[in-house]
Amino acid sequence: MLNKFINFIKNLWKKPAKIEMAAAPVAIVPQPSTTPDFYPVGLPVSNCIGTDYTYVQHSQYSSLVSRLTKNPVWVAGVVTKESCSGATPRVNDFKNDPLVPVGFGATVADYHLAKSKEGEELAKGHMYDAFDSQLNPQIMEESFQVPTNFVPQNQSNNAGVWKSFEEIIHKLAIEYGKVYVVAGPLYDQDFGTIGHQVKIPSKLYKVIYIPQLNKSLGYIIPNTKLSNTKPEQFTVSQDDVEVATGLKFFTNIKDYDKVKTLNDIGVQEK
Repeated sequence: MLNKFINFIKNLWKKPAKIEMAAAPVAIVPQPSTTPDFYPVGLPVSNCIGTDYTYVQHSQYSSLVSRLTKNPVWVAGVVTKESCSGATPRVNDFKNDPLVPVGFGATVADYHLAKSKEGEELAKGHMYDAFDSQLNPQIMEESFQVPTNFVPQNQSNNAGVWKSFEEIIHKLAIEYGKVYVVAGPLYDQDFGTIGHQVKIPSKLYKVIYIPQLNKSLGYIIPNTKLSNTKPEQFTVSQDDVEVATGLKFFTNIKDYDKVKTLNDIGVQEK
């Protein structure tokens, strides 16, 4: 009886249970009319407006994410000599972006054991490369945000011809100081979905602008396993990418050359 009384007194003095407050919902953000300081050449212009799209800005890249595909429409970032030769190591710490509303885009879980219709492995394909994010740990962490910086990409493609073009961009940034990049998916064929209706792109595109050369170059590759890993086979003009995507790039730059080969920007084709 005495023990029951003692336990009763102890329970009276217990601290009340901590009540966990639900996080405030993240709002859909429209694309701004002005460009971030790190991207003065102008964010991509499109007709992707309304509640099916949300804009996300990080330290070194911005992204427009689509609720319809669960992927970014475009990812725009700047690559500098310092950002691709810094001391921050790659982390491979993929996280769901807290700036994207819940249920709006793909999550890390959607990529678990992801495969194409043909049974080929699909990777989380960086649009803004992690090796362009070596300035500090925060920028590196931001480059691993899903869905903001990723699309489902054929693994061999991601580690092959796409990587080869990324390495060319690094070399250009080191030589010329700065390169502006836009990358994203295309859906001109039905490649199916992964996870919770995350669309698999049929192609990927990239457009770069090199201020010191005052030139731009485009790049479009199929999102499939490719035996040809030579990036020069997939270069096109900026105009070609604009036709394929319906986007307009670098609109704050008025006069520049839109070239279509690596030789045109001083890169020796193999």
